[in-house]
Amino acid sequence: MSTKQKLNRFLKALDAAKQDYTCGYCKEMCVNPAVLSSCFHIICSEHFPSLKLCPTCGIPLLNCSLYVDETLENCIQSTKQLDNMFQAIKSGSSQSNTRQSKENVSRSEISEENEENKTNKEEVRKNVSQQNSRTDVNMSLCHYYLRLVLVKERKKRTPKVRPASM
Repeated sequence: MSTKQKLNRFLKALDAAKQDYTCGYCKEMCVNPAVLSSCFHIICSEHFPSLKLCPTCGIPLLNCSLYVDETLENCIQSTKQLDNMFQAIKSGSSQSNTRQSKENVSRSEISEENEENKTNKEEVRKNVSQQNSRTDVNMSLCHYYLRLVLVKERKKRTPKVRPASM
């Protein structure tokens, strides 16, 4: 797999993480994130008091509580940092495409710009490779920990059913 393909796969994974951490109410990355106990969707905790239905799936939030977890906040901050780092690559690519589509751009300008983009991409790759594995592990641990906490809480509230004696 080429470096470009790996980068594209990573960017797709980053977009998926951003969607996971997007508040269903305000459609922005969550601030002070909280998990709804009734459906496990994530919202900004400030929106909860005014909600009657989950903004993502529409189920009633009657007797619903919020789970707040610092680990989730850390995952969101890591995702935001990665997104900010990669915005330079994304905007650099779109600027490059726009410039190349103009008819009067000379070849020397294009090759100079490509060299500059290569240098920028190499710099970003170095930074990303240092943080990439740490962030992947961090995000995986965040998801695992959150699910573990939520399953434990659900088990606490679920009544145990004993088989009838015969």
